[in-house]
Amino acid sequence: MKQNSFEARKPFLLENEGSNLFGVLHLPEKTRVAPVVLFFHGLGGNKVGRYRLFVELAERLSRSGIASVRFDFRGSGDSEGAFQKMTLSTQVSDAQTVFSMIEKHPQLDESRVGILGKSLGGVVGVLTAQEIPFIRSVAQWASPFGAKPWAEQLLHKLDQEDFHKNIEFNGVVIHQELIKEFVTLNIEEALSQIQSKPFLSIHGERDSSVHPEHQQHYIRKREGAEGETRTLLLPSSDHDFGCVAEQEMLLSETLKWFQETL
Repeated sequence: MKQNSFEARKPFLLENEGSNLFGVLHLPEKTRVAPVVLFFHGLGGNKVGRYRLFVELAERLSRSGIASVRFDFRGSGDSEGAFQKMTLSTQVSDAQTVFSMIEKHPQLDESRVGILGKSLGGVVGVLTAQEIPFIRSVAQWASPFGAKPWAEQLLHKLDQEDFHKNIEFNGVVIHQELIKEFVTLNIEEALSQIQSKPFLSIHGERDSSVHPEHQQHYIRKREGAEGETRTLLLPSSDHDFGCVAEQEMLLSETLKWFQETL
């Protein structure tokens, strides 16, 4: 356990469907019962985040009295399980398992929970918020609005490959079931179920992996939502927010968001 003046940092293991999920809980030192943010990494990512942005944000949250949970979905990072068996459904199940830990923790307020999802993790965040009423606030970094830009390519691979084989796509091997779920995903329906929850979307204008037009789809779908919708487009940032000057904007705006909505 790492201890410092503003937080206690505690590793944990949680079992879900036969695999141990590994994560880190950041507990602010001066808050008896704290709100908490769940971090959902993207496809092929992990609980640290590119450029350690997840770690940096978790520390900033702790300094402001907000706890956070960084964990690896099964088959990613330090968690058990095969990456090739990961699907959207398994990730939502993993997220629900972590939420169950929050419900039982005496220093965490299960009624004040936020989600931050990066890339595909943002999609998982929407699906999880749809399932768990206690989720109070949702934030996304560089998240896709469904699979439309890649659907033709992905479906072509499904047609070409043996049904029992996994498929290589963008440098990773993924389960055919993940492709089917992603291609048929109705993100609009999921969003319609969380219209009362505050929603933040931050995207890089130079994102060539998930084009910033995806953010516009989210904005249009959130028109008339009861919960606040806030967006930020960073002009010099790519998919991983590699512009150092704009990383500060990314972190400070996300911190401010959870301070105001939890």
